[in-house]
Amino acid sequence: SYIPPTLLGTLTSAVGGLLDLLLKALKLLTFGQVNLDLNLQGLLTLHKDNPSNLATGAFAGRIYGDAKVSDCEVADVSVSSVSRMTGGFVGYVEGATRYDAVSGIVGTLTNVLSKILGVIPFLGLGDLVNWLLSGTLGLNALIPVGYYNPVISNSSVNGFKKNVVIGNKNNPQAGGFVGAQIGAIIENSSVTSTNGFTVRATQYAGGFAGISRNGNVGGLLNSLGIDLLSALRPQSLIENSNLTVDGDGKVTVSATDYAGGFSGAMANAYAVNNTISATAAVSTDKSHAGGFTGFASVGWGLELGTDDATNASLLKQLTKAVAKLLSGSGSGAGELLSIVGVNPSVILGTQMKGSFTVKAGGDYAGGLVGEGSGTVIGDSSQDHLQNLTFWKYNNPRGLPQQRSTAINGLESVSAGGSYAGGIAGNLQPTTVAGLLNSVVKIGDIATLKKFDQFAPFT
Repeated sequence: SYIPPTLLGTLTSAVGGLLDLLLKALKLLTFGQVNLDLNLQGLLTLHKDNPSNLATGAFAGRIYGDAKVSDCEVADVSVSSVSRMTGGFVGYVEGATRYDAVSGIVGTLTNVLSKILGVIPFLGLGDLVNWLLSGTLGLNALIPVGYYNPVISNSSVNGFKKNVVIGNKNNPQAGGFVGAQIGAIIENSSVTSTNGFTVRATQYAGGFAGISRNGNVGGLLNSLGIDLLSALRPQSLIENSNLTVDGDGKVTVSATDYAGGFSGAMANAYAVNNTISATAAVSTDKSHAGGFTGFASVGWGLELGTDDATNASLLKQLTKAVAKLLSGSGSGAGELLSIVGVNPSVILGTQMKGSFTVKAGGDYAGGLVGEGSGTVIGDSSQDHLQNLTFWKYNNPRGLPQQRSTAINGLESVSAGGSYAGGIAGNLQPTTVAGLLNSVVKIGDIATLKKFDQFAPFT
């Protein structure tokens, strides 16, 4: 996780000369078309300030990109960390965008650099692409053509040791299974224990997931067609997964903000057919506490905080692209906004059984959701699922068994400030229109309906 400065210096010295010669040759061969200040030091120190460097989990600290974990179990678990992103199974799991180059010259440069960097420890093609997008070539140099959702399937945390505390009061993102889930799929997985456990964070603490949110898609967005848009699925999904604490054990989830019995917060994320069977106490010092999730929002970087400085640039790109789509039939407008996070979170077929207490020191406490913005809550029927990206387009996921959303055993819900309710502290569609209006001016209902994801709210 920590890369010594001496190693960075050695790598820079060894590779810098080679890259300088390469770029000088490319400049001559292309008559000046390739003239880049590559900032090699910036590339080799990409991981220096990466917030996931110290992510911690019993199975893995960090899972990234085109990866699949199946049929794995960790048992008799004790996980602790003084840093952020801590989970009983994995600390951090994130998807990755697949890109094509806009021009042949850029493509050649990317291929050559990726081969050279492939022999350098700690760096890979994903790092190279992020570096290129962050300013070396700019957002318009690469076109997103797909999204790699890492998949964790049929995996479990089977029992915690006594008095386990996952996370800490000084850092964000802690969960019983995963600390931070970004553009990833978790299916048919579970956390089961006879011993109770505690999840603690400054923000985003959950019995199963600390934060479940969309990934970020960069690159040249305004040239994407509807077929390509449908292939980009950066949402996170947790399906058919369970949190179970038997006997006298209790799940205690606490945070300054954003705590949930299952997920601390959701941003452009889907939860389908998940179950909590436990005695659980969820609390926040300030706001957003929920029996299932503290906040179900439209997207990361829009309503919840962001650790990606490129979000503002991505949203700026949408203005002309979306306006162009809306001037016609509007086909693809919803998909375009969806890939950068303007899409509601969905909770379908959730079942909670046991004894639940929810308390927010400030505002927003709910038996299911503390606060929801455009959130869809309902049964896991085909009518609901067919509107979600994983079931809507080519190669859809199989339909799960249909079931309703229900809470059994809700003991109390309270908020020191405003907004407390048995299902939700506050649900509102108005924020969605406001977010869209910040990207493209919406003058009437007919325009809003072109964003098919939000049609139910009109």
